[in-house]
Amino acid sequence: MIENGAGLNGSWLATVVLRTNGKYSNAQRLRDLKTILRQTAARNSGNGVILFPGGWFSAKEAKASKLYPWVESSLMRLLGKNSNQIVVCLGVDGRLSNMIAKDQIAMALSKSGIEALARKFHEAPSEKGKVDCAKDHLSKEERRFRYFELDGRKFFLCACYDSFGIKHKGISNFGMDVILDLVHRFNKPRTPGSGAAYFAKLGLAGASRHWDCPAFGAVVFWNCDPKNWPSGVRWNQGNKDLKKWQYSDNPLQPATKFRLEIEEGSAFVSVYRLDP
Repeated sequence: MIENGAGLNGSWLATVVLRTNGKYSNAQRLRDLKTILRQTAARNSGNGVILFPGGWFSAKEAKASKLYPWVESSLMRLLGKNSNQIVVCLGVDGRLSNMIAKDQIAMALSKSGIEALARKFHEAPSEKGKVDCAKDHLSKEERRFRYFELDGRKFFLCACYDSFGIKHKGISNFGMDVILDLVHRFNKPRTPGSGAAYFAKLGLAGASRHWDCPAFGAVVFWNCDPKNWPSGVRWNQGNKDLKKWQYSDNPLQPATKFRLEIEEGSAFVSVYRLDP
């Protein structure tokens, strides 16, 4: 366990970036989530959001909705142990075929249950015709909006490539204060699926610039370390070309961070201050 910085008072947001050992199941990921939740909540007072990667749980060949009741009841039980209000955001995939999930869902849950549900609305180029997407960014999933509110801020859920969709589709900010992107995975450099820097530049930074608000991401790294990948981005570079944006341009830095050794590998948790 590596510590950096003291815990936060007031509103906060924690991102979970995972280096996987490739061995996981829904039951094991629930145990790892419990460990991360407990350790994060113990370090920070006030209300907060914990952002986990896309596809954290998988219904495999079944519809993602099959897991909603289990996820909701499990998280209500875990979050009910905290006196403060904590919202956990995590991804649920379903109808998996040839390594692509037809259902890609982002969920936000509190001790009261499901706060928001978001189906992917903008597929990646490699997913064309293979993902069951929402009609648009305003579409409800099982009568739930894709955004939630905590301490006066509105948080918008993105299912992986949705952060690119904010700019690609020219979507105007309709009152959102924070973008949350639940990204699936990055592979080691110079292999297919290795676009960590590409995603930070054109996904997170691009969405932050387009909506003039911070964008946060959580992801799983396979066979490689996260290194200095920015899980929180705030655009302040004016009209600079997104492709020329560098990690060093990013003014948004975590107030504290720590690493936990969990069943699946290593969890790198960065905690950002949301209060002005």
